[in-house]
Amino acid sequence: MNSQAENIFQKNSYSWFQRIIDKTKIGHKITIGYGITIGIAAMGITVGLFVGDVYWKQPALKQQEISHRESALLMQLKDSLLETKSQFIPYITNPHLLENYSSYLLIHSDKIIAVLSELENEISHENQGLQRQNLADLQNFIQKHKDTTQTYRKKLVTTINKFNIINSDNQTIDTRNSRNLLVNFLESLEALQLEKDIQELNKLIAFAEDKKRAANTNLNLAIQLQADITKYSILLSVAIAIFLAFFTTWLITYPLTAVTKVAQKVANESNFDLIVPVTTKDEVGLLASSFNQMIQTVSKYIHELELARQTLEQRVEERTQELSQALQNLQQTQSQLIQTEKMSSLGQMVAGVAHEINNPVNFIYGNIRHVNSYVDDLLALLKLYQEEHIDVSPKILEEIENIDLEFVTDDLPKTLSSMKIGAQRIRDIVLSLRNFSRLDEAEAKAIDIHEGIESTLLLLNHQIKKGIEVVRQYGDLMLVECYPAQLNQVFMNILNNGMDALQEQPEEFSKQIRIQTEVLETKVNKSVRIRIKDNGPGIPLNIQEKLFDPFFTTKPIGKGTGLGLSISYSIVKKHKGEIEVISEPGKGTEFIIMLPTLMNQENYL
Repeated sequence: MNSQAENIFQKNSYSWFQRIIDKTKIGHKITIGYGITIGIAAMGITVGLFVGDVYWKQPALKQQEISHRESALLMQLKDSLLETKSQFIPYITNPHLLENYSSYLLIHSDKIIAVLSELENEISHENQGLQRQNLADLQNFIQKHKDTTQTYRKKLVTTINKFNIINSDNQTIDTRNSRNLLVNFLESLEALQLEKDIQELNKLIAFAEDKKRAANTNLNLAIQLQADITKYSILLSVAIAIFLAFFTTWLITYPLTAVTKVAQKVANESNFDLIVPVTTKDEVGLLASSFNQMIQTVSKYIHELELARQTLEQRVEERTQELSQALQNLQQTQSQLIQTEKMSSLGQMVAGVAHEINNPVNFIYGNIRHVNSYVDDLLALLKLYQEEHIDVSPKILEEIENIDLEFVTDDLPKTLSSMKIGAQRIRDIVLSLRNFSRLDEAEAKAIDIHEGIESTLLLLNHQIKKGIEVVRQYGDLMLVECYPAQLNQVFMNILNNGMDALQEQPEEFSKQIRIQTEVLETKVNKSVRIRIKDNGPGIPLNIQEKLFDPFFTTKPIGKGTGLGLSISYSIVKKHKGEIEVISEPGKGTEFIIMLPTLMNQENYL
């Protein structure tokens, strides 16, 4: 729980810190960065000086001061002891001086006690620099020396009192007794003990000097350490300042770098869906927001331009398709008009020729019968004449032989019969031409589909004779309302294409065209279906899709215009019918034509 709370606190602290940074202006960031850098440097120097002074220099100075005071007090004590010892030497040779200076000796011994008390007080309060053993030795020495000094003072007081007693009754000083008294005092245990204390004091003074030197060394070390701490604090402050400088630079340059990268990517890739992340609310954040707004505006304009371009392209494409379709329709209409005009001219010519041929042919055909009768009569008469007149003149016999009368008599009926057949053939062809063209019939009329098919086959008889078998499978059809000439043109185009395809087959190939008709009847209408199928090479699938396109042909140049099936398609559509092709390469081609029996029917099979 504590760890989770700490994480939440750190996260909230970071979020708060991040929000503060994001809202800070660039100038303020730079100012704050420099301020923090200078502040850290100053704080580092101050902390270095303060820590070095408080934790090392001041204790070292205090230790030095204590060691100096202790050394001074010990030296003062030594001087007092030596002075006390040396003062008795003049009194031994001049005892009378003791009378005048005895009080001075007591004062000096009191001074020694005072110095010892001061030294004892010093070491009791300031003992940080002393080891425990050294402190105990010094305290024992002071206490022992205080006792010795007090004993020495008592002995001195006793000696002075004895000196005063010896010399109290005499007007002059008893030199001999006084000298002995003083000598005894100097040789007493108290005086000797004081001498030992001086020797022991020398050791303490030497220890105090060592302590003083150690304090000086510690002070020098403290000063050096303070300098090192200050130096490292400055270095640390410089490092932190450099880090803050880089961090401040990063805070400023990172958003700018992000903006630059996105700008370059937008320029290079033309990707206007990119957005600069707005992470701050300073000038860079404002720049990023403005850049995003600009990108969105440019993207909007480009999108509008793209839509306009697509719309324009679509309109251009639509107009192009419309123009292309119009051109195609125009070409198709033009070709149909040309074809219609050709057919009209051809029909008029055919009608005229048929009319001009029909009259003499009818005359010839009608008179052949009479000529045949006349020839039969003449031949019968000639035979009778030959039977009745046996004797014939040589000249007549010569002429009979020259003309080969027997051959003429035998061949003339045959010739007349052939002429009759030829005249009949001409009559049939003229009739087929008239039936095929029917240009005199401007209105739709009900006709027999089989009649139109047969007329077309008659006109194509010259191709049928080239080894093509026509199989007729006619159903019992009703009359179909149509434009006969146009419908015959459809049959002509389909049959002609089929025969052209069969002509490409080898000679030994069994060429066949099958024509099948049937009636399809529903409850609402009736229609006829005409199937025209050949067993030629077939049509590839990719070509089947273009069969009814104007000017599309697979025939050599000069042999086909590419309008036959296109016109046929239009004619069938004009008759409210349908035309389709079924073909498989190698298996022939079949055209299926569906025609309503009445052209005003909208629905048919």
